[in-house]
Amino acid sequence: MQGPAARAGQIKIVDRFSRGTWKYGDYGEVHSAVAEATGKTSNDVEMSLWAGMMVFNGVLSDDGKKITYWDTMMNELGAFEWMTDEEFEEMKNYGDPANAPSSHYKIQPENLGKFLFITGAPGLGKSTLGHLLSKMAGYVHYEGDCFDQFVNPYISPEATEPSLEQLKQKPLIGIPQDRVDAIVAGQEDFMALAEGKEYNMENVEKYYIAMCKDIASERKRIGGDWAVAHACPSRHLRDVIKAELGPDLIFVVLNLSKEEQMDRLRKRHGEENEGVNELLGNMYDLYEPATEDEENAINLVLTNEMTREEVAEKLLKMLK
Repeated sequence: MQGPAARAGQIKIVDRFSRGTWKYGDYGEVHSAVAEATGKTSNDVEMSLWAGMMVFNGVLSDDGKKITYWDTMMNELGAFEWMTDEEFEEMKNYGDPANAPSSHYKIQPENLGKFLFITGAPGLGKSTLGHLLSKMAGYVHYEGDCFDQFVNPYISPEATEPSLEQLKQKPLIGIPQDRVDAIVAGQEDFMALAEGKEYNMENVEKYYIAMCKDIASERKRIGGDWAVAHACPSRHLRDVIKAELGPDLIFVVLNLSKEEQMDRLRKRHGEENEGVNELLGNMYDLYEPATEDEENAINLVLTNEMTREEVAEKLLKMLK
């Protein structure tokens, strides 16, 4: 199994969250969709992914070249298939150019409109809000999680769960190695920060600066109103981003109670992936709301009673 760095055509570095273990044995009854697809009734493979925080059970095909499983994150049938060396080389060369990924947006570089950066703790709906602003008000939605995964950051308007859509996005090719290095090192130290371990803030800052360079380049290329959706926990890091992207940028900081956040995470990732839910939930206290003295930053207070559309409409009214 290759990690995000391999998908970028750069296999020199693979971070720990791209690694996992597969075991062969008896792992209980299959999901009904797996049974229908394979004709088998028992799982014989256990796949531990994302540093052991996600575990899927699946069925190995008779020829040993395919594992079929039920993806509890996406709520759909998934599969891993064996590749020949030739197929792997072809896959590495498949994708959009990193300096001009494809999108469904109108190219209007002469028109630089509103510039939003939507942030907040995991599960609060950053990606969903960016996606809705795109559908309801014509914003370009730049999905920050796609930057992490070396894939196209422009989510299809047909997506039903934009926060998970990054897993299906087209890979990027031709990513500079310094950008790959900044992402991998930054993710490592960001996760150390989230886990309460020793970390290097300089690497975290370099990660956000690398993202800002891509955002600035893409905004200049495409134009229009923009809504970037990505996690940025602290006032300090918001200031780093503002310094890179300029005075037009407005931070929209989402706020929700921790209890309601955990309810959202479990609905999105499933009760089976409690390791992921706990990790993301533990990050809640890292996220700082916008303060009264912070320029170009607004708090958007949410409740789980609000629909997605109501949240988007509330923000659009605030921006007016």
